[in-house]
Amino acid sequence: MITTKCYFFGREIPRDAFWAKYGWIFAFPFLLIGFILAIKPDWLVKLQIWWLKLFGAKFEPGKLISKIYRAIGIGWIILGLGFLFLALYYNLR
Repeated sequence: MITTKCYFFGREIPRDAFWAKYGWIFAFPFLLIGFILAIKPDWLVKLQIWWLKLFGAKFEPGKLISKIYRAIGIGWIILGLGFLFLALYYNLR
């Protein structure tokens, strides 16, 4: 059996205690960013255009950029759900 060690602020804590206590901290940002990217990818495109205008550059996004951001968002949602599953698994065990 493979065992892992988790360190939090320099202290070694058991893996199940770590995921039971801090797993939702990892899940929440991944789910939030993933849902924003999956539902409204145009927000990130507008942010990118605005940011590049500050530097005087002209950027015209392609037709696939929204689909790419949406796919990245779905990947982040899957990671967030995985972290949430670990947190719930070790809490309910």
